[in-house]
Amino acid sequence: SDESSPIKGKQIGDYLINDLLGSGTFAKCYIGIHIPTNEKVAIKVIDKRELYEDEINKNRLLSEIEILKKIRHKNIIKLYEKIETPSTIYLVMEYCNTGELFDYIVSKVVLSEKQACVFYQNIIDALTYLHSLNIAHRDVKPENILLDTISKTINCKLIDFGLSKVYEKNKLLQSPCGTDSYAPPEMFRNEKYDAVLSDVWSSGVLLYSMVCGYLPFS
Repeated sequence: SDESSPIKGKQIGDYLINDLLGSGTFAKCYIGIHIPTNEKVAIKVIDKRELYEDEINKNRLLSEIEILKKIRHKNIIKLYEKIETPSTIYLVMEYCNTGELFDYIVSKVVLSEKQACVFYQNIIDALTYLHSLNIAHRDVKPENILLDTISKTINCKLIDFGLSKVYEKNKLLQSPCGTDSYAPPEMFRNEKYDAVLSDVWSSGVLLYSMVCGYLPFS
């Protein structure tokens, strides 16, 4: 089969590609199996030929990979391995078995304050760790948080570092980015903004959405 469109049963390195999880413009994500341990992983399959025609998305992906290589935290998705061929990049990542936080909120309508508190602590732990490394996520929202259930305990994992930025302390950022409903007011005013405070604002909107079941700002 073509490397950019792997089918179930194809082996890449020590991994076997199984069912499709989802697909985007340049990538498809599959459930995979680490053959030596039989552990599940997520394998993001990126078509280099399509991606490299789009300079912005190419730079975002390369930046995301570099950031993921640097970070190890229980509430941030892990990048285990990058496998590259002439036409394809395979990102082998941690598999989360309970889906997106967004879908979880929709299914529950609202979360109890106790559950929201646990999830929010996970997210704040992840952001505190990132900020200690001078990394701003810049797109904190329920769609960018996966849930993983182990022994009836649900843990949050922050994902999607395509808009993340390594920043200098005490230096404001200029480029607006992220998702409108979660972005701080200074972005809408086209002003410079504090990377840390921007993530904190977004996390507050996220907390509101978990407890209330809708967004505070449209």
